[in-house]
Amino acid sequence: MSKDPTLTLREARKKGLLDRFCKQHPSKADARFLPLLDSIVKGKQSSQETSVQASSDSCIETQTPSGISKDVA
Repeated sequence: MSKDPTLTLREARKKGLLDRFCKQHPSKADARFLPLLDSIVKGKQSSQETSVQASSDSCIETQTPSGISKDVA
């Protein structure tokens, strides 16, 4: 018996095989993903921390696109 070939997302969408695609590509998200997604969908801020402070320690400042004043809120 041969295995089903691995689907790409594009193929799965065109053929209506998203369930099979999901089985072939299980989620690798950590525990922060679902609360963040839920927050985005519901439009509420999540009280659970969704980022790690250490990951943003290397960011010196936020970059502003050229042509936009930094004084604009």
